[in-house]
Amino acid sequence: MLNKTFLLLLIALIVCLSAQQTNGAKFHNRQLFVSKFAKRAAKGHNFLAILKTAQTSIRKQALQGLKSLPSTIKTELLKEADHQLKSAAYPRLTATLFMGYFRTGSRDPYTSLYDEHLRRVATLTVGHLLEKESSSGSGKKLFIFKIRFLLIKFLILLAHHQHKYLDEIVNGLWSLMEQSTWCMPHHLVHQGTNDHLPLPDRQAIDLNAGEVAKLVAWVRLLLHKDLDSVSKVVVKRIDAELRRRIFDPYLSRRGFSWEGFANHFVNNWNIWCNGNVLKAAVFTLKGDEPYFTSVLNRSLYSADFFLDDYGEDGGCEEGPAYWREAGGRLLDYLDSLERLFPKEAETYFSEQKLLKAIGEYAYKMRITGNWFVNFADSVPVLTYPPELLLKYGDLFKDEVMRKYAAFMWDAIKRGQNSKSHFVAMLGGGDLNGFFSFVQVYSRLESLKPEAPELDTVLLPDIQVMAVRSKKTTEVQEKSRFFLAAKAGNNCKD
Repeated sequence: MLNKTFLLLLIALIVCLSAQQTNGAKFHNRQLFVSKFAKRAAKGHNFLAILKTAQTSIRKQALQGLKSLPSTIKTELLKEADHQLKSAAYPRLTATLFMGYFRTGSRDPYTSLYDEHLRRVATLTVGHLLEKESSSGSGKKLFIFKIRFLLIKFLILLAHHQHKYLDEIVNGLWSLMEQSTWCMPHHLVHQGTNDHLPLPDRQAIDLNAGEVAKLVAWVRLLLHKDLDSVSKVVVKRIDAELRRRIFDPYLSRRGFSWEGFANHFVNNWNIWCNGNVLKAAVFTLKGDEPYFTSVLNRSLYSADFFLDDYGEDGGCEEGPAYWREAGGRLLDYLDSLERLFPKEAETYFSEQKLLKAIGEYAYKMRITGNWFVNFADSVPVLTYPPELLLKYGDLFKDEVMRKYAAFMWDAIKRGQNSKSHFVAMLGGGDLNGFFSFVQVYSRLESLKPEAPELDTVLLPDIQVMAVRSKKTTEVQEKSRFFLAAKAGNNCKD
């Protein structure tokens, strides 16, 4: 039984939270990004040299992470790449399939095939890189022993292996370049018309368009020379389509609703899309500093609206399940800024209490295991990407968050073996998440998994509280009480 003091505390907290007036979201004009970086960008920051360094560094770190994986995981990834290579061709994304959402209300038939397409491109890209790594290692051994006949044979095999996946990667990329839009049917409203098919001259940026841009930017960064060996047109086409579909619309329109320029109030779309646009720009733009600076500056002003919509408690109003697509996506954006302002961005971010609070929200709503408070648009059982938690831990030198990252990795492994997790990460073409993870995999394996259990959590800005009874004995550990409450009224978004 809960004692009277505990019950009175709960009642008092609920009353206090419920008593707050909620007449719409509160907007904070912090300008965390603009105040620090916009003036620097406007005055010129030698971005061409910085971009070149960043692109080289990102590619090197990604390849080193891939190379460091255990051979069993590499074998599993190659097996999946072979499976993708032998399976049917890229799915046909027809006009009637696109219109199916408007006819039936179901978006799954189109989106599931689209995800298959992106998964195929990403998986074959990883397979190609692993094949190159394997062939390169064999080549060095043959060179050392100077066996002429085998060396010639190796070079023939090398040429074959290096194109084993490459042609199909090019086919997948080319198909994406030929599509009328990278938007999903249910997001076509961002085109600004009532049509049920996309208009090629009215490009819009939704979550999927940003994800496709990031994927092709990753492939371009990793395989530039290899793609050129097939045809130099491929990379030129990628650059042209990124400008036409992403960067030009981003700069020329008055603003997509998710940017926040119209009414300032935004959701996770803001930082997700801004993060993808900026990352694609960092990966691919070179030779036109004013153009890149324009993209950067617009993103700084827009991304500030995302942070300004947060209260000081760092709580996500859309619920714990959205932390990955809000606070987690924020890290993508911060990573790009750290690449552009390497001497100051990380130190500046580590001093921001709001950013730390956004990260800590990932464990404040945990009940036990990987069960979470599921208010708003959330679900009760969650696993967060451990690489994101570890990034927050590193940014703030927070050992609690680092151990929590290992805890989440442990929870993922309990649900599936580690080898299948690497394959699963390529679903939807998420090369960005994949390479972020492989670079910290060995650290996650070595860290002690541990999740914090807070006795009391108060998040007044989103009107959420949670309390748990204190553990007095080891026996009571399995029978502790936990209670969470959410206040609000019908004016709340």
